[in-house]
Amino acid sequence: MLVLLLLLSFVALLQGLSISPNVKVIEKANGNGIEEFDVNHPEAVLLKPLVRELPGKSFELKYELGARKAGDSVVFHETSPKVVFHMPSNPQVQMVCPSPDIDEVTFLRITTYQNSRKGDAYVSNGGIGRKHILFTVNAYGTKNWQWEIEIYARRT
Repeated sequence: MLVLLLLLSFVALLQGLSISPNVKVIEKANGNGIEEFDVNHPEAVLLKPLVRELPGKSFELKYELGARKAGDSVVFHETSPKVVFHMPSNPQVQMVCPSPDIDEVTFLRITTYQNSRKGDAYVSNGGIGRKHILFTVNAYGTKNWQWEIEIYARRT
């Protein structure tokens, strides 16, 4: 069975929001983002988004890592509710996907919808070809945010 741990960081206004039983909402302590993370985790893989402008002054940021392979299937697919902030914020979602029945993670797709063009994602443990993957997605200076995460893997 797929064991998932989601940690979703928003502003303090949203404390107590529950997307699924494993989601907690906390305030992100600082806005230093990937620069601070790079210093502490030089082995992390940074993902830069493909940015597409949408109607209504919003943007889709799409991050992809790996490729679909014969015999893989979706092991996780979830979309968050849209969150609206009262002021520009730096929301973050962090996820680890380990499972004893996963032979190897093959493909990761993260899509965020927000009203700023700024964001990044990084894989800090595991990854493509491994049995698990730990990643974090950040948005910067946005007043609304929604994410969709898809993970594909081969099962044993």
